[in-house]
Amino acid sequence: MDKTNIPHSAEAEQAVLGGLMLDNDRWDEVVLLLAPDDFFVGWHRAIYRAMAELVGESLPLDLITLSDRMENAGLLERVGGFAYLAELSKNTPSAANILAYAGVVAEKSRLRKLQSVGNMLVADVQALNARSSDVLEVAENQLFCIAEQGMLQAGTETTVNDAMDKLVSRLEAMIALDGLTGTPTGFSQLDEMTCGFQPGDLVLLAARPSMGKTALALATCAATVRGKPDDYVFVYSMEMPEEQLSMRLMSMEGRVELSRLRSASLGDE
Repeated sequence: MDKTNIPHSAEAEQAVLGGLMLDNDRWDEVVLLLAPDDFFVGWHRAIYRAMAELVGESLPLDLITLSDRMENAGLLERVGGFAYLAELSKNTPSAANILAYAGVVAEKSRLRKLQSVGNMLVADVQALNARSSDVLEVAENQLFCIAEQGMLQAGTETTVNDAMDKLVSRLEAMIALDGLTGTPTGFSQLDEMTCGFQPGDLVLLAARPSMGKTALALATCAATVRGKPDDYVFVYSMEMPEEQLSMRLMSMEGRVELSRLRSASLGDE
């Protein structure tokens, strides 16, 4: 494939590398966004790896230390020599916009990965005895990995001051709501232990078959939206059709035995 058709920005890559040489303190921010393989230009990947080695050894990251590290590894001339490293530093006026440059590099990297998946799909569907289910499964896995990497690179870092401000706000909310800071479960004792379902929680309800897992889950869903006409709960079941779920919910909310609903044994009461 013509390299001009592959998403990349050599200028943004150069700006990131030059910015890191100007301001070593920005490394901790950039490394959250970029891995060596996110660089398209081969010698830029090599330079970034050398930078990572220097930082990992608590050594200063500058033109002298970087060129020395690459020369010892036999890579200096391959990347353009001392002159190219000096050019990177010289052509970057400051590191003020380094995160913006790193964002461009990360975005181009994701686009290349998507392009690779697209090319793979074209080859897979043209293969002899190709099955759509197999191709879809592989594509979904690949796309999920790319999306997951994008979320990890989205910037989850924070400062101690910001974290403390959030904690104080949370404590104030707990005081105002008598400790219930999350979504109510419908069970007072459970709410006392958990303070309700919290944002970001992954809650697993596990038990043997026919122990009431679905009933408990539906009761909790109903409790979270009771009295809140504008709120919704999404229920997804891999084994129970919507009619059975609706019938169970009607049984709980209407206080009618499930067996009577199933047999339509309903009187005027």
